[in-house]
Amino acid sequence: MKSTIGVLLVFSGVVSSPGKTPTMQVARVFLEITGIGFGLYCVAAFGLFLAGVRMRAMADARPAATRDWP
Repeated sequence: MKSTIGVLLVFSGVVSSPGKTPTMQVARVFLEITGIGFGLYCVAAFGLFLAGVRMRAMADARPAATRDWP
């Protein structure tokens, strides 16, 4: 009797618990990586927002140029 890898994978998935299959472990790692990536994206976006607010505040705080053009 010939069995293919697909049949063996299905059988191993049926026999083992969901937390112990390699697929679930890989999926958990990918989920953690994407979660970290999204967190870094949010931190970077917030940092850029704060930089823009600070630049606008500094531009408003500067005294107007009083030099007359010739």
